[in-house]
Amino acid sequence: MRDTKRIEDIYLNYLRRSNIEVSFQMADTRRIKALIVAFDQNSIVIDVNGTQQLLYKTQIAQIEPEQVVSYIFNDRYLPDHSYMSAPYTSHYT
Repeated sequence: MRDTKRIEDIYLNYLRRSNIEVSFQMADTRRIKALIVAFDQNSIVIDVNGTQQLLYKTQIAQIEPEQVVSYIFNDRYLPDHSYMSAPYTSHYT
């Protein structure tokens, strides 16, 4: 079986390792600013002012970093989906 990484895991791990503060918008519209401590498939452990809390991913509506995050996704992380699209061409027939 091919070892593939989910975009969500790559994104959360980048935010955790970089110690980037994140604003979580919850399903009930509350906002929580915190650092990501750990995560798994169903939950995220966060640090809010020195206190750890467990959030269930099903209750999170949006995750927004407090600073710009860009260029963390590249071809070495993403699975090969080249079979799903035709090669680019600028010629119209």
